Amino acid sequence: MLRDDETFPICCKEDTDSIIAHKVTEEITIGFFLKEGQIGAIYKRKLSADGKSLTAIFSGIDKENKPYFNVIEYSV
Repeated sequence: MLRDDETFPICCKEDTDSIIAHKVTEEITIGFFLKEGQIGAIYKRKLSADGKSLTAIFSGIDKENKPYFNVIEYSV
């Protein structure tokens, strides 16, 4: 379980080693992806009211120093 403003390690992403999350509402979480303590990307995650879909929005700078913006929707 993520707790507000605590850093948690994550795996399987070469550009990220931890995350800081903040719960805005029961459905919305925002936070930062970190690499060696530096913010590399921000995100917002929103669960639909019926709990059947999750939308994740990511924005940051890639390893080639180019900005990116991704929106992914998952069915849960």
